Amino acid sequence: MAKLSSKQAQSRFGELIDVAQHEPVVIERHGRPIAVVLSVQDYERLEAAQDRLWAERAEKALERGFASKEETKKLFEDIIGACPE
Repeated sequence: MAKLSSKQAQSRFGELIDVAQHEPVVIERHGRPIAVVLSVQDYERLEAAQDRLWAERAEKALERGFASKEETKKLFEDIIGACPE
């Protein structure tokens, strides 16, 4: 995976886009990763994989029957990061 500093990404934007068509590019600020640039095709593959994962979870839930209060809360926490009491 290629890496660029945020300043390099700004000054070499065209190159960043070209490289991202072939592999993800990590953008770093102060040596820490802050973003990843990837091709539309790679993004669509990630979205499709996530959709398949959620579909599999939904199928398993249907096979088990209705989810309990605890399972529902856990699902919401996984989706949105928090669930009000």
